[in-house]
Amino acid sequence: MKISTPHGEDEQTLVSGLHATLPPADAPALPGERHRALRSRLTQEFRRDLDEGACPARPRPKWLKVALPTALAGTLVAGVAMTGALSDLFGPQVDEARHRQAVELLDRLAVAAATAPVTTIRDDQFVYVKTEGSQEAVRRYGNSFRVVGTWQVRREDWTSVDGTRDGYIRQEVVSGPPTNTPPGTGRAEADQNVSTYRELAALPTDPDKLVDKLYEDAGGHGPTEQEAVFEAVGDMLDTAPLLPEKSAALYRAVAKLPGVVAVDTARDAAGRKGIGLTITSDDDERTTWVFRSSDLTYLGSTEQAVLDVGVVDRVRETP
Repeated sequence: MKISTPHGEDEQTLVSGLHATLPPADAPALPGERHRALRSRLTQEFRRDLDEGACPARPRPKWLKVALPTALAGTLVAGVAMTGALSDLFGPQVDEARHRQAVELLDRLAVAAATAPVTTIRDDQFVYVKTEGSQEAVRRYGNSFRVVGTWQVRREDWTSVDGTRDGYIRQEVVSGPPTNTPPGTGRAEADQNVSTYRELAALPTDPDKLVDKLYEDAGGHGPTEQEAVFEAVGDMLDTAPLLPEKSAALYRAVAKLPGVVAVDTARDAAGRKGIGLTITSDDDERTTWVFRSSDLTYLGSTEQAVLDVGVVDRVRETP
């Protein structure tokens, strides 16, 4: 079976590319820089379609629904086994002091989240989320496009509570180069591949059961699955405040991830300063969640700032 990637590469091309990056069977263990380069390549292929989810007209994908082609996964595992360096490649060292700080912070976040007021929401309503972040600025030249810089974009999403009605996306450029290809605005068709509020509400509230389900959806246990779980929870945090008990459970579940660590100072994508949480990784582009120091309000992440969240009766209304 041939599997095509979003950029037009089929599975065989990806496997061949990774074969070229892997060492021969009798090679010594990879040095640190080589480990990071190989893992970076895998991460790019594994998450590239998620990155493209930032496109203006495409809603966010479902949590943890990214699958690695079977042959590609087998090639990577086999190649790493050749060097005897699997744990070194996928298991970066965790700063235990920062991990303890993270667990303490997550406990405080869970307590604060649980005290938030409960919002009554009907299936015929829409969840409204306003965010801000950076996006490549693209300009059209004839029949081709060229990246001409970076925009700071403010975006509003209206998503059907039960996923049965079309939503809406509205975007505006806050700053960046002028271009003849502005970010898109318009109707977002109902899509079964987009997570809904009701799916979030259906998750277990027991932290042990919740983290087990998240690991199951991620494909198992281990450093790469820990990162996938962390990323999935991050996708839930913007609407989680609408479900205080679920929000608290998510923080307590994240506290069970061995690689989570605290960050003393972090800034979200809108430049707001706070305390941070991230997951230990060799990936230089890892995401950090940011919380206001004074009241532990979730501000967003280094990739996307959350400016407003609420529930409305119809699209294009605001809370």
